[in-house]
Amino acid sequence: MKVALGHVAGLFGVKGWLRIYSYTRPRSAIFDYPRWWITRTDTKGGSTEFEVDLLEGRAGADKLVARISDDSGRALSSRDDAARLVGAKICVTRSALPPTPEGVYYWADLIGLQVRTVSGELLGQVETLTDNGAHDVLVVTKGKSRQLVPFVLGPIVTKVCIEKGCLVVNWEADY
Repeated sequence: MKVALGHVAGLFGVKGWLRIYSYTRPRSAIFDYPRWWITRTDTKGGSTEFEVDLLEGRAGADKLVARISDDSGRALSSRDDAARLVGAKICVTRSALPPTPEGVYYWADLIGLQVRTVSGELLGQVETLTDNGAHDVLVVTKGKSRQLVPFVLGPIVTKVCIEKGCLVVNWEADY
């Protein structure tokens, strides 16, 4: 299984450097992983995936930039080479991630879990998560309906059962 750690947000300079948008915390932790899987989706919905080496990463006050190898193992060296990767996802294998302490979860582990209220009502399934600055927010979908549920362990999220594929929340369907 592969886990997305970020995506290529744009280009930096003319020598093949990429601007990176990182989903990790802290943002620069994406540079802790020396091997990345790059996943590109084409206009027809197909995708290609290849492994690259992180050759160099720099964190500035407001941006992250990286120099990587291409799919043949050579360093990207031009803006044109790098341009084909804009928008591509940056992933690592799940086994590359360090174990989390109890009560801490990777977003990738929560996506797809069923969400039930403490009374047993099915609210839906975790489609994705987002961050509102104060805390993470579960995006729960059921059919065409979508509900946002704060991911606050204890008062709102009362139980997380990754093995059983479910979350129990102190939340109601009409919130």
